[in-house]
Amino acid sequence: MKKVEVYLNRKAMGKSPKRIYSIRDTITDTVVASNSCVLLENVELVVQPSGRRDTLSRIERGAKITKTVHAFLRGNIVYRGRNAKKVSKERGLFCAGKAVGYDPIKTDSWLELNGLKMPEIVEGLKSITRAKYAVLFEDGIYVL
Repeated sequence: MKKVEVYLNRKAMGKSPKRIYSIRDTITDTVVASNSCVLLENVELVVQPSGRRDTLSRIERGAKITKTVHAFLRGNIVYRGRNAKKVSKERGLFCAGKAVGYDPIKTDSWLELNGLKMPEIVEGLKSITRAKYAVLFEDGIYVL
């Protein structure tokens, strides 16, 4: 299995509410694919502090926010596309998994959510840095 970093590609999404993820090869540091569903194994949930600081300083200055990719999931790619969704359902990742999210304004790490949306108040939510599996799909991210 290939080690990759997967992040939300807001530019590719346009105005659609359905998520599209870019899949970046960790060795060549190039995007090798984009997909709306990705299944990863042995996952690390990463937030790079310098990228977050840059994003926050741009927001404070009212400057245009360039897309600094500083939050992503790193792991071994198992499947992408329809196969990822099918296998995720078969393994019960949607039922047994926990939704996770990240918002640079509200937190400095990935958090376990009580639903698919980041709440206004994040106090009391558990930070998460590792998971056995992660499924990134059109409506959000689940980890197990």
